Parts: sequence; C-alpha cells; structure tokens
Amino acid sequence: MSDLQCPATVLIARHAEATYPTELWSDAGGTLTELGRRQAAELAERLRPRRIGHVYPSTMERSVQTAEIVAERLGVGFTPLAGLREFEVGDGAGRPLDTDPFQPTFTRWLAGEHAAVMPGAETGTAVLERIRDALQQISDENRGETVLAISHGGVMRFALPVLDGHRCRPGRLANTAVVEFEIDNDDWVCRAWPPDA
Repeated sequence: MSDLQCPATVLIARHAEATYPTELWSDAGGTLTELGRRQAAELAERLRPRRIGHVYPSTMERSVQTAEIVAERLGVGFTPLAGLREFEVGDGAGRPLDTDPFQPTFTRWLAGEHAAVMPGAETGTAVLERIRDALQQISDENRGETVLAISHGGVMRFALPVLDGHRCRPGRLANTAVVEFEIDNDDWVCRAWPPDA
C-alpha cells in the first residue's frame, strides 16, 4: 500500500527503438524493431533491482510495446496514459522524415516561449499541462512506491526540465534512457538525468 506522506519515485524512460510504416511524418505509433525489443528486455533487467510497482506507457504503439515487454519481465501490470504521448506533428503530417518542420517551434519551447504553437497542433503550454497531469496522476496513485512511465524523447526533453524548475541539465535521450523524478504535491525533483545520447 502507498504511503500518502511520501513522494513517488517515477522513472521516466524513452521508448525502445521503433520502425515506422511510412517515410512521412505522422502521429502513427510505430513498431519496435528487433533491436528495440532487446532494448526493452534490457531495460527491464536494469530496473529489476528497483522493484517497479507498475508501468505507465503513453498510448502510442512504440511505447505500449516497450511497456508490454518490460511489464511481462517484471511481473507487473501496465496502464497506458494519453498524457505521456509525444507532441503532435500537426501541419508536419505528410512531410518527408528527412525534414524537420518542428525545430523552430521546439527551439522556442526550450527557450521558455511555451505559448508558441506547433503549427496545426499544440502549444508548449498544452504539452506541459498534459505531461504534468499524467505524471501527477501516476504519483498520486503510487505514493511511497517506484513506478515506470514510458514516454518520448521530444516531450521528455522539453517538459521534464520545466517541471523540475530547470535544476537538471538535460541533453538528448537515447532509446530506453531513464530520467528519475521524485514527485509529490509540493515538489518535483529530478534525481538523475542520463548522459547525452
């Protein structure tokens, strides 16, 4: 049973390597590669000593597939949460993957301009709110416990430093890299950020 007086330890991992059904930008979820499946299995083994109580992937397929492997190996359940999804591609949908229609807006988000809108999609503020709400829900349900959330590189790199009050010094995240947070109602503290990918 959770201790309501204790923060939750929320380990937030980027999903494992995935392949995509098209060479165009899309909000479609992607499917784990063979390497990705091995990465997910290795993530489970790395986290086994942490006694993970539950796994919370985003609703995108690459995240769910990562969670299925991790949860099965650890013998725990998993619950997908839409709030952990990657930011939406909006007007970038249908553009070739070798272009980056998101960088101008993403750069503004990283600079603190959270009202900037990903064309045809979300503001940085909206992304922050849904990630914060999802992680707060996870924390509230798991006081005093350690759980795993599985999300996406873009939203993690943008939102997690903001939620931590910019005390952590984030870099790019490799597949299955893990950021560690302690979360309660009053404070969000990043305890560990992995080296740059």
